[in-house]
Amino acid sequence: MDNDGHVQKVLQVAQQCLDEEFEDAAEEIRILKSEMEETNILSNDSESINIAVSADGSWSSRGYTTFVGDGDSSAYHAVKNIYEDVEIQKEECVGHIQKRMGTRLRRLVDQYKGQKLSDGKGLTGRGRLTRSLINSIQIFYGMALRNNKGNAKAMSESTKAIVAHYSSTYDNPKHDFCPKGGDSWCKYQSDLATGKCTYRPLKRPIPDAIVELLQPEIDALADEALLKNAEMCLTQNANESLHHVIWGLVPKEQNHGRLSLELRIAMGIAHFNSGLEKFNCRLYDGLRLPIPEISRKMWKELDGERIRDIEVKSSSPAKKRRKINKYRHLAKMDKFEYQEGPSYASGQFSTITERSSTRMPMCSVCMKPRKGHPRRKCTEA
Repeated sequence: MDNDGHVQKVLQVAQQCLDEEFEDAAEEIRILKSEMEETNILSNDSESINIAVSADGSWSSRGYTTFVGDGDSSAYHAVKNIYEDVEIQKEECVGHIQKRMGTRLRRLVDQYKGQKLSDGKGLTGRGRLTRSLINSIQIFYGMALRNNKGNAKAMSESTKAIVAHYSSTYDNPKHDFCPKGGDSWCKYQSDLATGKCTYRPLKRPIPDAIVELLQPEIDALADEALLKNAEMCLTQNANESLHHVIWGLVPKEQNHGRLSLELRIAMGIAHFNSGLEKFNCRLYDGLRLPIPEISRKMWKELDGERIRDIEVKSSSPAKKRRKINKYRHLAKMDKFEYQEGPSYASGQFSTITERSSTRMPMCSVCMKPRKGHPRRKCTEA
């Protein structure tokens, strides 16, 4: 048997093992549904438990009715009418919706680079629209979505409160859309509810000239029709993690044959769902191969290391530390740009280009650069 024959055999067994993994997962869902019905968490009249995932081979057999994807997801059309009597509903990934805020604001910075606003100043700089401010607005936008899960109207109002809050002054407070109550992140509204005096106006509120530019972007992302598709606050993070595992086995910069590609994708999905030890043992049994004890021990250690690593990274202190480090980095970049000016811009270093081009040897006949010049074949310019 040649090499392709061996790969074909391993692929066939791996796909069989993967089907068994999907069947086990479907059984776990049925058990979960039955337990939820017994505890009255799920209505007995419900025919399916609504769990949102992207499509895989067992998508239709598990009873899913919601598809999670970003705005341009083409996979949705492949499963939209997979049931005869039920149409699959598409739910936007809340993480991708949140990223749109940062993308729009950074695009706005590029669009108005070098231009003066109505107050005679540029869009960026100290006290203007900086990298750290864009990051803060994006974070507050994510909070506005997740803290109002299931209520598109409340999501919209909380989104509109962001720029209003950042542009408020002591003489002109703009906190009408900020969350009300003692546990509000807005100190102004919190003080109104508790009677305390902890509110302090921002040292550098957003100027009105910048608010005029930001408001259309905020209104577009606060549209209730858009937020209605993200009310459940579902995310594609699990899918992104799966893609990371698959790309680790199938590097984009290398060429792969069809059989090798299918095998590595199957292995990536299986390792992501079940871990190295469980699936590899099942695969070895399917191939009727003995399992070395040292291999089993190594698989178990790698699974444990992966679990410990994700537990550390998903802990609250680690998340807080990442946010602080990101904010410090962006603040440092803003400081450098304020002190030294932009490090790169289109045409910013044209004088260097012109000076270096004069040093390039030129042909005395056609006055073109000598590099790559065909000898004795040029004509006078």
